[in-house]
Amino acid sequence: MATLKLGNFDSGKKPTDLRAFLKLYHTDGVLRTTDKFRDDDNNRFVEWQEGENIQELQEFLCNAGFMVKKYNEGVFDYVTEAAVRLFQEYIRTVDPADSSFVRDGKVGNGTWAKIKEWPEGKKCEWDLSRAQESSTHEEYNNWFKLLTAAKEYYSIPENQGPIMKAVNAMSNTESTLKVGDWKFDKNRVHLIGIRRNESVASEAKRRKNDDLFILLMNGMVFKFWGSTDPQSRDQSQNTSPNKDEPYLVEGQHVYRFGWHKLGEIGSNAGKYASYRALRPAINQKTVVIRDWKRDNRLSEEDLIKNNGLGYGTYINIHWTGGRSNNTWSAGCQVIRAHSYMNHRNEAIDLSKFSASSYEELYRNDKLDKGAYNMLADLVVCNTKIELNSITGKPKPQGMYYTLVNENEALPIASILGENYVINALKAMKVE
Repeated sequence: MATLKLGNFDSGKKPTDLRAFLKLYHTDGVLRTTDKFRDDDNNRFVEWQEGENIQELQEFLCNAGFMVKKYNEGVFDYVTEAAVRLFQEYIRTVDPADSSFVRDGKVGNGTWAKIKEWPEGKKCEWDLSRAQESSTHEEYNNWFKLLTAAKEYYSIPENQGPIMKAVNAMSNTESTLKVGDWKFDKNRVHLIGIRRNESVASEAKRRKNDDLFILLMNGMVFKFWGSTDPQSRDQSQNTSPNKDEPYLVEGQHVYRFGWHKLGEIGSNAGKYASYRALRPAINQKTVVIRDWKRDNRLSEEDLIKNNGLGYGTYINIHWTGGRSNNTWSAGCQVIRAHSYMNHRNEAIDLSKFSASSYEELYRNDKLDKGAYNMLADLVVCNTKIELNSITGKPKPQGMYYTLVNENEALPIASILGENYVINALKAMKVE
């Protein structure tokens, strides 16, 4: 049987109007005019090609709990690719924990063999229908307890810091929500960013990848790491940061499935490099505070100077590679590729799958975005259809991203345990 991959379709299932079909996925930038799927790990568009047994594949992935719904039956779309990669990662790390198994989003003989071996009626541990059973997970419940307590605390104006007060005073906050609108519904997918050391200036003029990200879904907790801080735009020179570097304000924001666009990258000269990212759901904008003081840290002085709150455009949540521990973004929230922690609180090493640069990502077919792919795949496959911008809704609800400060009133240590953040970072071998 031929290998199935993105862009394949069963006989008679190819959409008549390809551009209209893909418009549901390609809502951003240069992708809006294409009539092909994009293999973002290799920076290329893929041709439509007839395959076979795609509906059978989708039926299996849905029944086994790797995706909530079959979006386009008979078409190997982005959701199907994400679910295949999740299945492969599940086989590789959970059951039967075969570390030699490859997670490439393609269905060849090896993946088909694992599908055929899957017991009839078996549900994976990530399945949505297991949410009620899994919701007894103490760590998961404690996170919602903590977030609810934070909303109650910050709903009292006297407890709000100057930045939060400034956000609540704005007439329009775009994809950023005011405190009274924060939502912590267990039926939705939540990502939490824990910002650390934001008021400490880096001697090297660089912010580090030393922040923790928590994904809450289906009664389970997954952990990732990276940075919530901006970095000077001049990455090749260890120069001082620009004075307008945007810090995403702490609080809750609405994000959706989208694309992160880069300029010319190495041998891709003359071409745009673009890959999947989580993107601000409303007008691409969030509220930011800029580093007007130009000391590469966040302080109240930044708010006072020039009334520092404003809008940041395309403050995405995306992948970053890199062999050093410095962040690679002028304002986005970035996820390091090399490791994550799964729902069993096990540290998973993805270094052999993960590219360390954009050039390496696009040059080597065997490397991908590692832990970021895991995060994005979980979000895409476990977000209910009415909440996902993949349906083409004009004002998508998307996924909630809540950015918090480790040292603020959020009682992380008292509810989740002493050194919760540090222990997770150490387990993932964050330097």
